[in-house]
Amino acid sequence: MIRKSMLLVAVLTLAFSATAAAAAFEDSAWYISGYLGGTLLNDSKITIPGAGGGEFDVEYDFGYNLGGTVGYEFQMYRAELEISHKTSSVKNAIGPSAGRVNADGDVSSTALMLNGFIDFKSASSLTPYLGLGFGFASVEVTDFTVETATEKVSDKDGVGAGQLIAGLSVDLSDKILLDFIYKYFRTADATIGNADVGYASNNFSAGIRYRF
Repeated sequence: MIRKSMLLVAVLTLAFSATAAAAAFEDSAWYISGYLGGTLLNDSKITIPGAGGGEFDVEYDFGYNLGGTVGYEFQMYRAELEISHKTSSVKNAIGPSAGRVNADGDVSSTALMLNGFIDFKSASSLTPYLGLGFGFASVEVTDFTVETATEKVSDKDGVGAGQLIAGLSVDLSDKILLDFIYKYFRTADATIGNADVGYASNNFSAGIRYRF
């Protein structure tokens, strides 16, 4: 009798485990995504050598960001590999002696990031989520100059990067989701010319995610 009871318990345990594993498998999937949006690049300092140069506090116009990911979701967790690009044009600059001056040029970053997420799922089609990412970025300054300077700065540097992510996904179907994403992206200081340049930005985007 005891052996039969133990056998029944074992069978029920295996059946429950198989059911749970099947449910977990059904709630997991590979996915790809793409997104496009706007970038607010924080003010930074860039140094121009030569006559009329010096260290300038640089302000930027509203820029853009775009990127794509490949990832895997398992129940409420996701992990993904992301490649992204952000570009902002110089608006103006404040110099060491001339004050605010006209300026020109672009500052961009291209990053490869590994991101992790927690999805706060519910019975509705809306799923808020939070994420964190770490990786590597190439920060590039292209043709930065000011009206008082005789030279331009064009240089790039590869540095470590991190980002905080918050978003909301909307289920359009079982396989297609609409993403609204905010990312605070920051890198270690990049060496541009002979000076360090900080890169930090607030990024807002929308995209499509496809689950396989």
